[in-house]
Order: sequence, then C-alpha cells, then structure tokens
Amino acid sequence: MKRSDLERLSDAELEKLYNDTQSDIKRKDRQYDMLPAAWADRAGAPAIAELARAERAALLSFLPTHRPWDDVTAYDVRIFELEQDVGRKMERVRELSEQMANEPQRHADAVAA
Repeated sequence: MKRSDLERLSDAELEKLYNDTQSDIKRKDRQYDMLPAAWADRAGAPAIAELARAERAALLSFLPTHRPWDDVTAYDVRIFELEQDVGRKMERVRELSEQMANEPQRHADAVAA
C-alpha cells in the first residue's frame, strides 16, 4: 500500500489495517514455529514427511516388536550349548590325560602283584 493511500484512511481504518497486519504476522510466526527445526536451513533436504518415515523406520528396526532379536537369541542359545559341550569335552580330555599319565604306574603295580 502506498503512503498516499495510507494518508487517506481514517484512524479507525488505519487501526483495523494495523491489527490485521499484526494478526497476519503472528499467524505466520505460529506456522513457522510449528515446523520442525524451523530455524535450520533445509535447502535441499527431503520433505518433512519423508524424514519422519525414515526416522520411524530406523526406530522400529531397533524395537523388539520388530523381532530382529530372534536370530540373536538363537545364536546366544547355541553358543551357550557349545560352550557347555566344550566344557564337558575338556573335562573328558583331562580325565584321559590323567589316565595316560598314570598308566605306567598302573602297569608297574600290575606286574608287581
């Protein structure tokens, strides 16, 4: 609006124009504040909805309801079973090593008897 147009308005019309302008500014400020990271430079960034979908997908990939942990749990169980099996085998190897170490003495005792 030109200055000459403003000069022709009455006080009531000027006040109404001022209030309308202030309302528009406040409304635009509220809209601006509602945008995520409104202060950030988003030039070249994907749309907010696309970012939200990507963030949700990333979050769901870590949640147990997505159930990626079933395989991990199965591997943990299998590892535990193998560790127990290794423990049993090592105990058996220790027993057999002990028998081999004691074998000459057993033979000597058998011959002496």
